[in-house]
Amino acid sequence: MPLPARFVLHKLCSSTKRQANPAWARKDLVQAAVLGAVGIETDAGSLQQAASNAPSPAVETTRSRLLALQAILQAHQQTLNAFEQALLLE
Repeated sequence: MPLPARFVLHKLCSSTKRQANPAWARKDLVQAAVLGAVGIETDAGSLQQAASNAPSPAVETTRSRLLALQAILQAHQQTLNAFEQALLLE
């Protein structure tokens, strides 16, 4: 079983690879947002830790999904802030 925060990053990456099926890409993105929100509530630093341990190309890919996450998480500013903090680390 993968660590939840790592699975969030995987789902974000997967959502960029499903160009042929936008519905699946959207499903992956929503799953990442929901699982990320739960993870942030139960273990606030897990997403940031997973992103800091992930390979740079994977983090770059997930960063490309921040705008899409903003649209999904607009009513959940705390979760969105946590995603931004985790993915915008240098």
